[in-house]
Amino acid sequence: MTIQEFAQTYLDHGWKIVPLAPKSKRVLKAGWIGLEFTAEDFREGDNIGLRSVDGLVFVDLDSPECVAFGNAFLPETPSIYGRPSKLRSKRIYKSTIPKTIAYKDSDKTTLIELRSNQDMAPPSEHPSGEVLSWESELGSPAEIEAGILTRCVKLCATAAMIARHYAPPGTRHEWTLALAGTLKRRGVSEDEMILLVQEAGQWSRDAKLTDRLREVSSTYAHSDEDPTTGATKLKELATGDLAESLIKLWGAAPSSSSAYAVNSKGFPDARSISNITLALTRL
Repeated sequence: MTIQEFAQTYLDHGWKIVPLAPKSKRVLKAGWIGLEFTAEDFREGDNIGLRSVDGLVFVDLDSPECVAFGNAFLPETPSIYGRPSKLRSKRIYKSTIPKTIAYKDSDKTTLIELRSNQDMAPPSEHPSGEVLSWESELGSPAEIEAGILTRCVKLCATAAMIARHYAPPGTRHEWTLALAGTLKRRGVSEDEMILLVQEAGQWSRDAKLTDRLREVSSTYAHSDEDPTTGATKLKELATGDLAESLIKLWGAAPSSSSAYAVNSKGFPDARSISNITLALTRL
């Protein structure tokens, strides 16, 4: 298919498009936000962007960790694409995200973005030279409540942070207790915490991952009034950057009850969706 044929396909699908410079994410036309584009506005060699109009939002998995964890934390959607070195790294949803949110690690590298603007789409050529392609036939994006989608993206970013700053051997027992205590106090549920440590531990090839998961459960077995280790201990265990990043991401205010649990696909369990309103007050 030519770039004009792709453009027409997207228009027929009800999506808005924008011409991008060849091998670039740069929009060609000044004032493009107020313009409507047709297939005839594209020249051979142009890249093509999909616009965040009528609730279309993008999740951009930037880091290798988030690419690996995407299936575990993000809601399912038929609208997924990527490029050879980062398969399934772009996911489209229908939601109500007012602005782009970038989640970054302590070194300022972007882990994952929730984008509400425009994003380069197939068959665009990435600046690296790789060509974007759809993972399957073009489908309608899943419609996800904004609070759920935002939380799932935050959890994916959290898993990436944990994997990047995974504790060295010899401290992992205390480190896991402190990590679990830090996030429990900030409203992360036990099911979410288990999934976080499971994914990050597998990425880090922790040979005693079963022990780590048991340590998570032991932390959550304590009542909210029982003393448990947390961010202060996490900083002491040579993971200060992780503690600071988690506090920045989840906030300093403690919370004792879980918002909702995610299943293996990152979507909230049905039994806990009624608690979403409570969760949003604690993010």
